Amino acid sequence: MFKTILNLHTKGIEKFDYDLAKDLKKAIININENDPVLNDKKFFFEGIFLDLTDRTEKHPRMPIITKKRDKNIMSPLNEMFAGGEQRDIEWVLNDFFITENYFNEEWFDPSISMNPELEKQLINAKNLYKKRSISFFQFFLKRMEVYENVKPENFIKFYSGVDFERYKKKLRDILEIIL
Repeated sequence: MFKTILNLHTKGIEKFDYDLAKDLKKAIININENDPVLNDKKFFFEGIFLDLTDRTEKHPRMPIITKKRDKNIMSPLNEMFAGGEQRDIEWVLNDFFITENYFNEEWFDPSISMNPELEKQLINAKNLYKKRSISFFQFFLKRMEVYENVKPENFIKFYSGVDFERYKKKLRDILEIIL
């Protein structure tokens, strides 16, 4: 019974990630290319995705502003699987996000330090992402790869039962236009 409940919870989180990816895509597409804070907005919006998809909960917390989601017939069921009231992210850069501070924070579960080679790869991926040499999604994939190998406790717990290849492919399909 517990395993069934955990699998339903995991599927709910997986669905949340797909919905989050769709919202991120819309937010990025809607950024004005001439916006003077274009780079900050992209890092902020991508950071929301990276934060909320990090099952280890070690990615820097993004100062997200949310609003109540409109109720529909599925709301009670969605709230049960999500563990509470459903809220929508307001995809607006706010004054609490400072790009330089964001990149100076710790991004990784401490367990990666047990494997110095993988830790080095992940730190390198973060630095390449900061320079925009790789996309946020390439960083996300590297983080998944490292955590699949190191197996931090929360990563394993919250990705239990997830087909990683199907999950990553579906996210790539959703995000393709902005990568």
